[in-house]
Amino acid sequence: MEQNKRDYFFAEQEYECYVIGCFKELDFVPHMLEQYGELCTDSPKLDRYYNIGEWTIIPCPLDVVDRGEYLNLMSWLTQDGEEAFAIALHKDKSYFAKVDALNPFGDTALIVFEDGNVVTWDLPRGLVEKVYSEDEIATLEWVNKLSDYDCKSFLSFIGGDEVAEYLNL
Repeated sequence: MEQNKRDYFFAEQEYECYVIGCFKELDFVPHMLEQYGELCTDSPKLDRYYNIGEWTIIPCPLDVVDRGEYLNLMSWLTQDGEEAFAIALHKDKSYFAKVDALNPFGDTALIVFEDGNVVTWDLPRGLVEKVYSEDEIATLEWVNKLSDYDCKSFLSFIGGDEVAEYLNL
């Protein structure tokens, strides 16, 4: 599979990005954001988050963190039995992402664009090299259960209708 065969993304600053999750423990997010800031010392500190019903929304402005850091944060929050998701809103081509559950190391993210294109982002290398590969949507069983590949359908699929409403989708 040839990597970065074509560019699927618009410029980072054109997206509104969020990491979301329905976390069991109230102190999970602030604790994990603090730890992430300590471990990723060259990354800006993110400490803002909102609770909407059972969901937590963490704004990730891409003028503060880049795409690799944003996806890495999603991965960081997907541990200890928790699962986080990424939502990137764009006027023409939004996408959603989750950690690839089939990767035993948990170091890749699957990114699904509204047009049905899918890429696999290599999280460790993606922090520096922005490495991603094309993927086949047919191989992603959970994606095939969606009626559409937009962020609103994805949020509804995972039970996040109130997040979609909050984000005006």
